[in-house]
Amino acid sequence: MKLTPLITLVLICGFVKAQTSIQIITKNPFKLKIDRVEVFDLSQKEFYELEYKDSLMISFAKSNIDCYNIRYMIGTKTLREQIWLNPGNPKIIAHLDSAKLTIDTVLHSASYNELVNFKKVYKVLLQQRDTVGLNQMLLESVNKNVDSPLSLLYGDLFLNINQNSKIELLKLKPLLQKQGDKFKWFFLYPGVMDRLQSLLTQNIVNLSKYSFYNQKNQKIKIGSNNSAFIVLDFWFLTCIPCLKDHKEIAKNIGELKKMNAELISISIDSDLQRWKNYLKSNTYKWGNYLQIKPLTITNDYNISSYPTYFVLNRSGEIMSINHSFTEVMSWLTSRKKDK
Repeated sequence: MKLTPLITLVLICGFVKAQTSIQIITKNPFKLKIDRVEVFDLSQKEFYELEYKDSLMISFAKSNIDCYNIRYMIGTKTLREQIWLNPGNPKIIAHLDSAKLTIDTVLHSASYNELVNFKKVYKVLLQQRDTVGLNQMLLESVNKNVDSPLSLLYGDLFLNINQNSKIELLKLKPLLQKQGDKFKWFFLYPGVMDRLQSLLTQNIVNLSKYSFYNQKNQKIKIGSNNSAFIVLDFWFLTCIPCLKDHKEIAKNIGELKKMNAELISISIDSDLQRWKNYLKSNTYKWGNYLQIKPLTITNDYNISSYPTYFVLNRSGEIMSINHSFTEVMSWLTSRKKDK
């Protein structure tokens, strides 16, 4: 789950020098009562709030490929899609039902068709666990789109697959360096560039450097212990995958101890009481702490996807980075077999 900042809803008025004019034609066979339509770019530079019509035209001052969010608001329900489009005059044909917004066709936008085809191949390679094929396709896609922010999407996927392999990460670095800071304005830029740099250079986590709240409202430091491995679980309360993993962790605390691994959960939430209530209601009794700003591990190591797990050895060296508890258990099990 990607953490994104809250958006202040602003109706953009006045003159916009349009280089991208998006037409959205929506079929509404169930005659749903649409309160409003919101359309904005991923970096949240331009935001439009519109009255619903079957055909809408929205003008953006975009001269490059970009990613857009489209939302149809129905009471408390939101039907949404995210779509990459070329500049110019892309035309989206979609339909609505009570459950979702479905994009049927996109005209005049090669990037949309590229991603549709990419996702089909990517899904097959993932199912086949063909890491070599995935890496080759992702690097080729980054290189092909080096003059477009779309390269950062492919770069982000590459980082997720190869975050534990510096050899592979070094293949990505020169491709992104071709861009300089051309796409520094784009939402994904820091999450890719800073994270890549962090993965290549930061190998040790010094827990004693950071302060945390415990469940007694005390500000504490997390000390070292005698476990062979420390598993750091970074999460927050509205992260659904994080909460699902906690149920699995509760079932496997005994297994972790057998593997000589201690689990420490670090929440990035700001509401201390809600965090405490959640832990109490679920009777989670392993090490749980709330990080204290401004000096945090998540900032220092550019963590923006949740859950994220760091597996550390006794020296604090990062041995593995994962995004599910299942992956953590697989890694620990493989280490046990190697001994």
